[in-house]
Amino acid sequence: MRGGIGLVSRGPSGGNCTFSKKSVNAGLAGAVALVVYDNVQETGFTGTLGTSDNRTIPSILIQNKDGLALVERVKSGEQLTADFFVETIVGPVYT
Repeated sequence: MRGGIGLVSRGPSGGNCTFSKKSVNAGLAGAVALVVYDNVQETGFTGTLGTSDNRTIPSILIQNKDGLALVERVKSGEQLTADFFVETIVGPVYT
């Protein structure tokens, strides 16, 4: 994954792999950014990286259908590229 963008599914509610942990793990594997797709087909979702951790990499959350479409494209051997802007907001977030 060195230099690439990771693509992972969001785990089930109450799971033990937080967004922050996913971001850190992807970075440790060499990713420069991370795309997490929702694990259920809902339209409303939120996520934060939780407490500050200087090892996280730029990370975004997308809908289930969009993530599954990307997975299929990758499985077919298509080489994908992505550009996205991630704005960091530091402060309390209430969900």
